[in-house]
Amino acid sequence: MQRNIDEAFKMYSGDKPLGLFADKLEYNLNRMNAMYDDMETLFRSAEIENFEKLPADYAERGQFAKLFKRFNNYLEAAKIQGFTWKRFLTKSTPMVKRFLLSCIWMKQFI
Repeated sequence: MQRNIDEAFKMYSGDKPLGLFADKLEYNLNRMNAMYDDMETLFRSAEIENFEKLPADYAERGQFAKLFKRFNNYLEAAKIQGFTWKRFLTKSTPMVKRFLLSCIWMKQFI
């Protein structure tokens, strides 16, 4: 088993210790918040309150799709890093609260 891990590490890192690098969970949560802010700005500029519907303009819809995809990529990375609802619901930091609000909001599009 250890041999397989060592071989996989060499293969994916190029046999360099810093070749395998993952962003920290906090970074991914912060990026999700940033994506949410960008989506909120997009909807506000389209004069849509509370994300009630998609923007009418196709360019704005495309921008939303791009932001949503990036948001989802950060969410998936956070899940791999051990994100669980139970763990983060007990936290009371503003970052986690914004993250949770953004996840709840995103569920309507999934």
